[in-house]
Amino acid sequence: MEHVWILASVWVLPALVATLFAIWFKTSTALTEIVVGVLGQLLALRYWGHAAGWRRARDGPHFLAGAGAIILTFLAGAELDPTCLATRKGEHAAVRIVIISDVHGNYDALSALPERYDELWVLGDLVNYGPEPQEVVDFVKRNAAAVVRGNHDHSIGYGEDPRCTPRYRDMADATRRYSDSVLTPDQKQLLRNLPVNLRLRRANKTFYLVHARPSDPLYGYCPADSEEWVREVESVVADVVLVGHTHTPFIRQIGNSTLVNPGSVGQPKTGKADACYAVWEDGDVELKTYPYPLEKTISKIRTMPIPPAIQRDLSTVLRTGSV
Repeated sequence: MEHVWILASVWVLPALVATLFAIWFKTSTALTEIVVGVLGQLLALRYWGHAAGWRRARDGPHFLAGAGAIILTFLAGAELDPTCLATRKGEHAAVRIVIISDVHGNYDALSALPERYDELWVLGDLVNYGPEPQEVVDFVKRNAAAVVRGNHDHSIGYGEDPRCTPRYRDMADATRRYSDSVLTPDQKQLLRNLPVNLRLRRANKTFYLVHARPSDPLYGYCPADSEEWVREVESVVADVVLVGHTHTPFIRQIGNSTLVNPGSVGQPKTGKADACYAVWEDGDVELKTYPYPLEKTISKIRTMPIPPAIQRDLSTVLRTGSV
């Protein structure tokens, strides 16, 4: 019976408390478990020691059982928390990361991505505007190591208005109804469950991923040269802040932090049709573009059950890279 109380004190109860802490504060279960586990060990020695005597509480078998429980709790937490596990595995290793955003149902552009990578990170907006949202969601599910939710993902997952600008509102409304009709319940659930931000660590650098901006992760629009970025970047304390939403690529240095927008894969607004993305490797980040079979995508847009005027607007945006 005494062994049962030890295990409950140093393993089960700390693990339960750590899990609740992680859910409440949206942090890593494994990281909190090791902290709470150590506290549980100290409490077990303190209170169980009073009942059974300090010498008995600290003898070899009992102490090893407690220490072993803490280690097992940490390892179990890592397995239950794949984001944390991936963070620790890649924290110090050299890694090549391809960063994309705003795919918007353009599977032809996504599947033409020419870059090799160790990890693919996606900054949201998998759906709407484009003709193949289901293929994009499946591709991202299979290949992406990290994904955050964009306003269009949120609109499908939660049935809400994506809050687009007036010029894009009709296109967004028509294609949102289309995306909603072709995506499966499981795909919608995936979009609904995406986090609105992520903090990851790779190669001794801390990355903060968000679709729009830290203070307004789904909808906040902030141009590249806006001074508002200073406050936004300083608020998250990260080496690299990754954002999307504007469909225009840029890199800015703000204090000790690098702010990166990779632009849009599926609907770039650069004055050109080429898809945009970014690559981070060995501490350096580079913006890149590539062509894809644009006319193939436009032919698919013409088969979408949306008004012809919307089809023409969507095609014009893709061909010109502008409104």
